[in-house]
Amino acid sequence: MRTAGYPMENIKSSLCITTLFVFLICVPVRASRIGKQILEDLAIENTSSILNNLLPSSEQGIANGIQFDLIRKESLNNSQASIISPTDPFSRLLERLRKSKARVESLKKIVTIATGESSNGSNVYHELDWRSPVSSALSLGDDEYLIRLGVGTPAVNQYYLAIDTGSDITWLQCAGCSKCYSQRGPLFNPASSSSYQTISCESSTCRQMDESRCQSDRCQYAVTYGDGSFTTGDLAMDTLSSENGALKNMVFGCGHDNEGLFQGIDGLAGLGGGYLSFTSQLAGSYGRRFSYCLVNQNSPLSSSSSLIFGADAFPSAAVTTPLIYNSRIPTFYYASVTGISINGVALNIDVSKLQLTSSGSGGLIIDSGTTLTYLESSVYSALTDGFLKSAKNLRRAGGVQDLDTCFDLSGTDSSSAIPTISFHFQGGVTVDLPSSNILIEVDNKGIYCLAFSDSDFGMSIFGNVQQQTFRIGFDRDNKLLSFSSSQCK
Repeated sequence: MRTAGYPMENIKSSLCITTLFVFLICVPVRASRIGKQILEDLAIENTSSILNNLLPSSEQGIANGIQFDLIRKESLNNSQASIISPTDPFSRLLERLRKSKARVESLKKIVTIATGESSNGSNVYHELDWRSPVSSALSLGDDEYLIRLGVGTPAVNQYYLAIDTGSDITWLQCAGCSKCYSQRGPLFNPASSSSYQTISCESSTCRQMDESRCQSDRCQYAVTYGDGSFTTGDLAMDTLSSENGALKNMVFGCGHDNEGLFQGIDGLAGLGGGYLSFTSQLAGSYGRRFSYCLVNQNSPLSSSSSLIFGADAFPSAAVTTPLIYNSRIPTFYYASVTGISINGVALNIDVSKLQLTSSGSGGLIIDSGTTLTYLESSVYSALTDGFLKSAKNLRRAGGVQDLDTCFDLSGTDSSSAIPTISFHFQGGVTVDLPSSNILIEVDNKGIYCLAFSDSDFGMSIFGNVQQQTFRIGFDRDNKLLSFSSSQCK
């Protein structure tokens, strides 16, 4: 990675305010409804005051942050082998690609809703979200990376939650559920925790929702995902803990009806930018700052990394670029791409195709739940053409699913012949992708494919294959996105 300095004063505030709904999760209030003079920082201040009585307090001895183990789902020693299926690594990859494609399709719907226009020009914002009993953010996507945490006082069991920067609600399955899927260990039992509390319908959190449902004065939540999976139950708070500390009064969903494609996980940790996300709730204790490093999928199963919140989240060697805020979709984290190059030669692309527009469309998001990197159609075409020209000494192979640029590397040591792809971000930051973040092996015969695909709806996505082995940092207080290499420790 390379970087050049940039003036901090050039990072401008965005105009926005957001709200979150129980039964309407993570839906932005339209700018026209709140006035264009309300700044993002004002919205954040208001959100903080709403959550003031719920902000977590950390145990002593965690001055610079809190850390959670981050592991691959495949590494779990699961006695119920059928829960994590399929077990063959290449079949698992194809399953990840299928789920990522579904996630991209749901992203397409979310962008259509947020920008307020359907294909026929009608406003679908209200039609799809405001009138629905539950709303969808994204398809569940790639749930290969999990954090391990304890819940309750005492924290009797450890639970494994998939991290997702495209979601806001954190939830896990709870005992007493009417419909729950099979998971690797026991369900969380609220009755066993002395610190567990349900959120009252009269609480500030529940009353701030535009719509909510009550059951015996318990505030209810409901989230559906783009693949049809859903979770519903009590909105509650309790202590969440890791090996190096505990977070008190964390708000999460205690799921009593959880159905869909959740196999192999105990729940989900929402790391998005919304109202009740993990990161927003930690703002009072650690600021809105976190980072993670995704280990390479080909690394030993024992390899693990960490999800860090607080001052220690950014390594000293990290390079930074502005983190872009989209008031129409406040959950997502955007970066400003200024160019892409192959072997140091810049691609001839229209960079505006990678920029966020005033209507909230386009742009490039950093997403932990999407496997591949999806690029706007014309940019993707330029990338594949440029890559093929630079990789002319590699043997071509047929495509696999959505992967249309593949090579036969069997019987050869071709790593040195794999072209380097570099992403250039605002502020002079250049991220050079290693070969393992460019080509992925799709079978046991030496066939590798370019880990990129076409986005046909304008938005681009920097997926988790390209993020592997980098520590990616998100600092919403200072509006910075950071990259640092070889930081999976």
